[in-house]
Amino acid sequence: AYGRRLCEGIASFASECSDMELDMLNWEDLPKLRKDSGFDAFIVRLFDDEMAKKLKALGKPVVDVFFGKVRNGVAIVDLDNEAISRMVADHFKDRGFKNFAYCGYDGVKFSDDRRESFRNALADVGETFFYRNPLGVMRNFVDAVVKNERYSLGVRENRALLKWIRSLPRPIAVFCSHDLRAHQLLGVCRTNGFKVPDEVAIVGCDNDPILCENSDPKI
Repeated sequence: AYGRRLCEGIASFASECSDMELDMLNWEDLPKLRKDSGFDAFIVRLFDDEMAKKLKALGKPVVDVFFGKVRNGVAIVDLDNEAISRMVADHFKDRGFKNFAYCGYDGVKFSDDRRESFRNALADVGETFFYRNPLGVMRNFVDAVVKNERYSLGVRENRALLKWIRSLPRPIAVFCSHDLRAHQLLGVCRTNGFKVPDEVAIVGCDNDPILCENSDPKI
């Protein structure tokens, strides 16, 4: 939902500007770009230094809407992850929860930012538990979440999530980094007999209509 809404917002703004024309590039198009390709600027999700180096070499403005790291000469657009995490923490506390956990992707900046902000927002109420991913998570995140949006988990991570949920005190309130993660965690809970939300309460982020409406209970 985040990526789709970015595109919708950019297109809406461009429609109000008579001198602005948009084009959509595939990932495979980036290595082929030349300085004379005809583009005046790029709005992109920068996932690695190689992609950033290629775009900066074109000598055009670059706006990063993923923000994996600060890069010289690249503008950044990001969400207020501290405010998001604080809202979730307050939601859980208002409902009387005493046990809290966060489930995201280690090494992915927006997820790490939400994790730390969630931890800070709950500093006065005790320990918060955190899911730790198997190795190779950043590569898997870009491939399975951003490029291809795979809803199901692999066998390895399904087992890891189940082991983690079994280790937590219950009832527990879990903040997931985004709706896809919440949908995946809900699936693990339902398949293995955990009652949601009575034993495991789950909140995601992004309000993705496809994922939220196709979850039971809705996330």
